[in-house]
Amino acid sequence: MNSGFEFLDKSELQNKTSYKWRQNSESTIPLTVAEMDYNVAPAIRAGLHSMVESSDMGYLGKFPELQSAFAGFARRHWNWEINNAKVRIANDLGAAVSEVLHIISKPGERVLINSPVTNFADWLKEVGRVPHDVPLINQGMQYSLDIVGIEHAFQDGVRIYLLCNPHSPVGANFPRQDLLRIAELADKYGAIVLSDEIHGPLVYQEFTPFLTLGPAAKKVGIAFSSASKAFNIAGLKCAVCLTENLTLDSQLDLIPESARHRASLFGAIATAIAFTDCDDWLADAKSVMQSNAHLLKDLLEQHFPSAHYRVPDFAYLAWIDFTESWMARFKEADVALLAGPAYGKGLGTFARLNFATSPEILKEAFSRIK
Repeated sequence: MNSGFEFLDKSELQNKTSYKWRQNSESTIPLTVAEMDYNVAPAIRAGLHSMVESSDMGYLGKFPELQSAFAGFARRHWNWEINNAKVRIANDLGAAVSEVLHIISKPGERVLINSPVTNFADWLKEVGRVPHDVPLINQGMQYSLDIVGIEHAFQDGVRIYLLCNPHSPVGANFPRQDLLRIAELADKYGAIVLSDEIHGPLVYQEFTPFLTLGPAAKKVGIAFSSASKAFNIAGLKCAVCLTENLTLDSQLDLIPESARHRASLFGAIATAIAFTDCDDWLADAKSVMQSNAHLLKDLLEQHFPSAHYRVPDFAYLAWIDFTESWMARFKEADVALLAGPAYGKGLGTFARLNFATSPEILKEAFSRIK
């Protein structure tokens, strides 16, 4: 691969200091935290090395390079024309959502989510908002939005919708027509849609940013993104958000200036480089992910023939219904997964598995299963 994409071997991974590789014993294979077992793109590493060599480690201030980088990425990949000046910087996506919620909602206000979903309920509780769940519809592991249930929530007075687009952990990239219907309903009922698009760069086929859906979406939407998941730089702490509604944009001016300074200068540099110079690396990473997604299907059929799994539409997080208790077998094998109950009620037989590793490590994990 000419992009510089490389696997890390197990000895290199076990020397890592990130949470994924320190939360269990050294013998554990962790298929858990949303980090990749791949070397960060060479251009990002070179940029960070240059900062260290020049002792460029101060606070993050104005950073137009990141604004133009994200706009350029959106133009190349999604045909989305963005006003660079509207791109706001935050220290991570969850923090950006929290800052926005402090401005546009009140303590105790309900916020619509669609379980099973990553982290959203915890984010809302941390800022004193109340999750109002309209679960996704699951038909044989094919997940879709409950449009009728969402409209009922709007009719019931819910005015904020935290949408996961595309949706993790179930791996669903929602059809354009469903997202357009959400925009129309939000406009009809006076709701605001916060679209978490952190996995957008990792969609295998065509991704639809919410704000590209036309006038209704531009009126009701605030979009959030980051290079953290797509380029394996979560620890550097940087995200972006923007809206094309002038009234909402002026409201976001009320977010304290200190919120931007909490982002990392290293994160801003790395994110700008990722969105500008790492398209080839991303393409190679996605190719490996797709291959691993199908390898996982074969491994599950061999070791857990009753399990239900659909190859995801994006990224590297598999959502699996083992249809039976699975934890004891994985614990005995010293392989760690994330248990389904973290994402909602009634998910005891489900798990999330991170397959962003080498095929050899993925095969070794299942070879341990008895």
